[in-house]
Amino acid sequence: MIIFQRFGFNNLRKRIVVVKNLFLCVFTFTLWLNIGFAQGFFPSIPPDSVRLHIAFPAEGDTLNSNRVRYAGSALPTAKVWVQGIETKVYPSGAFVGLASLDEGINAIDFRVEDTLGSLRESLIVFRKPERKTFAEIPTAVDPDGMKPASDVYLSQRDKLEVEFWGSPGGQAIFSIDKIAKNVQMMEMPGKSSNSGSGHYKGLVVIPNLIEYKPKEIKFKFRGKNGRRIKFRSAGKVNILSPVLPLIGVTIDSINLILTKPDGEIWMALPAGIKIEIIARQNAVSKVRLAEGIVGFTASKNLQILPPGTPFPSASIGSIGTLEDSNWVKIRVNVSHKVPFEIQQILDPAALEVTFFRSRLAPQWIMYPRDDETIRTISWRQESSEEFVLRIELNQKQQWGYLGRYIGKQFWLNIRKAPVLSTQPDSTLKKVIITIDPGHGGKFAGAVSATGLFEKEVNLQYAARVAGLLRAEGAAVFMTRTQDTTMTLRSRIDAARAVNSHIFISLHNNSIGASTNPLRTRGASTYYTVPQSQEIAKDIYHRLLDLGLEPFGRVSSTYYVTRQTDLISLIVEAAFMTHPEDEMLLLDNEFLDEMAAAVAAGIKDFVVKQTPNRDKPEIPKLW
Repeated sequence: MIIFQRFGFNNLRKRIVVVKNLFLCVFTFTLWLNIGFAQGFFPSIPPDSVRLHIAFPAEGDTLNSNRVRYAGSALPTAKVWVQGIETKVYPSGAFVGLASLDEGINAIDFRVEDTLGSLRESLIVFRKPERKTFAEIPTAVDPDGMKPASDVYLSQRDKLEVEFWGSPGGQAIFSIDKIAKNVQMMEMPGKSSNSGSGHYKGLVVIPNLIEYKPKEIKFKFRGKNGRRIKFRSAGKVNILSPVLPLIGVTIDSINLILTKPDGEIWMALPAGIKIEIIARQNAVSKVRLAEGIVGFTASKNLQILPPGTPFPSASIGSIGTLEDSNWVKIRVNVSHKVPFEIQQILDPAALEVTFFRSRLAPQWIMYPRDDETIRTISWRQESSEEFVLRIELNQKQQWGYLGRYIGKQFWLNIRKAPVLSTQPDSTLKKVIITIDPGHGGKFAGAVSATGLFEKEVNLQYAARVAGLLRAEGAAVFMTRTQDTTMTLRSRIDAARAVNSHIFISLHNNSIGASTNPLRTRGASTYYTVPQSQEIAKDIYHRLLDLGLEPFGRVSSTYYVTRQTDLISLIVEAAFMTHPEDEMLLLDNEFLDEMAAAVAAGIKDFVVKQTPNRDKPEIPKLW
């Protein structure tokens, strides 16, 4: 009112006009600002979640190491401090590093300074405490640290390790009725050279026995102050009778046999295979495949059969062959299902099937009409319990095989080579390829410092690879074209459904929680079956041609790479966890180049199987 009076606007109509004009001016100015922000004429103010984003670790994570890697992002021009130490900010805004952890609760402090001011965030993580060493006095033992913690089953001449934790500097012995008496235990070295750890271990070899009752392990421990403690293990020792062997039968569709309890995968057995168990401890069963040949498998994979179940053994009968347009099928008559191993040999190209606990019966061999795949079929009795069937092949490159039991017959299917085109513009014609964008749906895969999901990058460059291969004449299928959840088995099943020759799972790599993120980067390929090593090499070299660091060409035992009925491998193009590799993956032009390199590597491989063809150039994108 005072303003109106000062400027002489005492008339009501004039006052209304002035108010309307003021409202119109404010409205016009606001609209102009909004249009300016929308068109990018004025910089928008980023939210705090963009100014400081922590991708790893997550709030409340529990960790086992004395350090943890961190990864996050800020504005590219910002400065960032972690635990009071300035860390480098990359052009993408990413920052990474390592933070030290104490036992228990840790607060990792992040601070950012940018043109908008200062921002701070603390992240709470928990480091599991290490086992605490007892004091030398008073004398004590840890009842939860004894091993075996559960019942074990052993055969004669097996080794049994026992252990417990107690006060350092003591003396310990153990006894097992009818097996060992007053066996001296050794204290493991401590952190310093002049101190003990309080960790006591002992070893005994199971002798020949005529009594097989479960037996307790009795410990005697004397501390430095002279106090004596007697105690018993939670797990009992059971000695398996050589007269009544323990027989189990595989119950899962895939039962992995390892070279040692924590060793490499040796073979995969189907369900329904009877096998002798000669030891069980720590949830692992030691199995005897033949005399002098043992392996290890998870105890949960075996159903124990009643005492008196006879040894599994088989006689090998006649061998016949069938074929269709894609496979040559070798049929072997067997009297019983027994464990088997298939070994692929590259030079000379051959497959050898070893049947354990098997002997040759009178038989003959019927060859297929197609001699383009199979050269010869022969056999030998490797030992009294090992029968070996050898198939020598005419293939320069093997394309897959699959061994399985159907009723009382063992079938070995061998994939025929595709008929390859010699025309330069249709190199991959008649080659069926399945491209698998790794992860997807609820499985995000690795997450970069800036919040980029691996599943999204994998899908983007997988689609590019598929397009390039189709342009070369290949029949290409993708396991997923959207952000969908898939199991590993469903991915392989999808490839088998279209009768694929080649299965390639496209990924980008990551590191563990305590690894330095700046030390690990680059390209890698992974395969298991020898038939896949050549294509893994060809794709790997093409990726290195892009300037990616060489992480390695790796022989692995992943589920998808273990499949034998098609050429199968994993490609890890770059590391999501390295800021410089991540910047490459954020660049659409580089994704084009990466896809072209993978497609060229596949073409390199196929061309080498076709006579009189040169190495192709990296194809251009559509």
